[in-house]
Amino acid sequence: MIINYNFSSSYIEQAMNPKVSSYIDDSHFRSALMLLRTLLLDCGLVENYKWKLPCFTYKSKNLILLSATNYKCTVHILNGWLSPNAPGLLLPPRKNSQRSRVMKFSTDQEVLISSEIIRYYVLESIEIARVGVNANINSISEIVTSELKQVFSLDYLFEKAFYKLSLDQQKTYLNYFSGAKRAKTRLSRIELYKSRIVNGFGFNECICGFSKISPRCDGSHKLLN
Repeated sequence: MIINYNFSSSYIEQAMNPKVSSYIDDSHFRSALMLLRTLLLDCGLVENYKWKLPCFTYKSKNLILLSATNYKCTVHILNGWLSPNAPGLLLPPRKNSQRSRVMKFSTDQEVLISSEIIRYYVLESIEIARVGVNANINSISEIVTSELKQVFSLDYLFEKAFYKLSLDQQKTYLNYFSGAKRAKTRLSRIELYKSRIVNGFGFNECICGFSKISPRCDGSHKLLN
């Protein structure tokens, strides 16, 4: 699902917003924010300054916010609730938060060590925005498409396996299925992921066993081909 983006250092320098530069220069976590900024621009995001924070967008959609205090540096992934979570990595910013997820770091070194997993979640956030997953839907019942109901009616074991998944995993699949405009495309998406669901895997969980960030897929399966 995830697409890799790589841009030249000259592109990154040209894309830098002066207000973001000022925010970073005044921060206790200057070196960590500089690393995160470069990482986000290298992923192809556009840098802005909104809500008095560095904000990174994809096709005008707000995806990532950066913030820092004297004690912690935080990456806010605004559509993070749609990303199946490896335990303890993506957390709700507040107890009752429904949408965004955050990754918090106490030292610059923690950010450096975690840079690849941060990149992974950022690229996943971009891909969710690219395929048009609908982040405005809360209820499972709202997004069980007629095509999925049809497949359920013909395959009880598939339906049973689907509802054994966690609620977050179900939402991610359902949002992806319902994101297609054409019924034919929705049905093909269901068929494509059917075996993965029957075997109990979430949308982006590793099924080859070679991922370095298991249970999440990091694209290692591509090397097997």
